[in-house]
Amino acid sequence: MDDWRVTGLYRQLVTDDPAYPANSGVWKAKLGGSGATYRLGHRISQDITVPALRVPAVTFHMKADYIGIQHRLVVTAVTADGTRTDLYTRHNAAGGSGGYEPVTVTFPDKFYSSSNQTVTLEFTHWDEAGNTAPFLLDDVSMQYRYKSARLPLYDFTKYPLTSAVR
Repeated sequence: MDDWRVTGLYRQLVTDDPAYPANSGVWKAKLGGSGATYRLGHRISQDITVPALRVPAVTFHMKADYIGIQHRLVVTAVTADGTRTDLYTRHNAAGGSGGYEPVTVTFPDKFYSSSNQTVTLEFTHWDEAGNTAPFLLDDVSMQYRYKSARLPLYDFTKYPLTSAVR
């Protein structure tokens, strides 16, 4: 959880607090759970470079123990020109798995480019007053794959192959 920018009422969003175990290691992001509503949400963000001709995907582990109060996590990608694209939204009230859940999100085609581009990846959390159960995020990583080309299938019935040698 290195090099994250923190926005919100509480500045200690990236923490090693033992009250909230990490998925691996000791550091994780703790978003929400303060018991207070903050209308701008709690946010961590980081700039990433998407290599040319690659499709980006983000993988992270998320944990949320719910106490019957609505809260929401949104993962957003912001391009250099300020265009915001929500990649993932999780709304929850009561329930929860009790453990970390892996989540992988592939970015849409607008983030595929013939040149490198810088994108800001944001995790933002909003909750209602009285919520003392945070969203925990850990093991955030990026993957970049080549976009697979979809070539048209050759129609042998319309265009049969002929032998050039007789």
